[in-house]
Amino acid sequence: MLGTVVSGGALYTVYFGTGYLSHLAVSGVKLWPNGGTNYVNIRIFNHYQTVTLPLFTGVFLLISKRRWIGKGLAFMLIALWWALILASEVRGTVIAVGIGAAGVGLFFRRQAKTWIVVQSAGLLTGLGLYYLLFTADAAPPVAGRLADPDQYSSRLQLWRVCLEMAWVNPVFGIGPMHFAWAPYPYVELASPHSALMQWLAEWGLPSTLATVWLAVWGLWRWIRQEASQSAVETSEAVRASLYHMLRINIQV
Repeated sequence: MLGTVVSGGALYTVYFGTGYLSHLAVSGVKLWPNGGTNYVNIRIFNHYQTVTLPLFTGVFLLISKRRWIGKGLAFMLIALWWALILASEVRGTVIAVGIGAAGVGLFFRRQAKTWIVVQSAGLLTGLGLYYLLFTADAAPPVAGRLADPDQYSSRLQLWRVCLEMAWVNPVFGIGPMHFAWAPYPYVELASPHSALMQWLAEWGLPSTLATVWLAVWGLWRWIRQEASQSAVETSEAVRASLYHMLRINIQV
């Protein structure tokens, strides 16, 4: 599974690198994300980043120190993901990663130290990469967006639309991917910026309750199982990555 995750990240890195070189070499080609992200809405890509970022850290910890080239490439992938997070001005991923990291520290304590250190180092390196690739004279826009109350009110309006859709179609929802369907005025947005609210609108209340219950029950059972087993620090750190991925995927 981790190999597939890394392959996806590597392919998108090639896509980003090609677009960035085109921006430098060809006049009129816009810088990412304005030049195209290969997604209808960049927030869908941010959902993907939210899920894969903690797993990239797990991959970094799994690679032997003797394979320093592979370890360095894995770390640069973490840093690039953070740089793209900052460039896309997303708040949900930043908040969710922070909450997820707190959860990792709470449940895994000392075993999560290495994971948190690597993730923090990736964030700092990604910040430097952001200034190098995107700007050199301004703070990341996400810093202002986090403190802008108007941004949160617009997000709440989208979630209200999801609740209205669920109210009209409470059992089966409006249908998969129908939030971005042409009859609705949200084709350009394509997402309400919440996986849970979108699931509620598109799949209905019974499916949403069942999904949340299975996720919470499975996560709790898994945590209890892991707590009863002894493991080396690296293995614990990888488990922390998986826990982080599951937790923030529910939140964002």
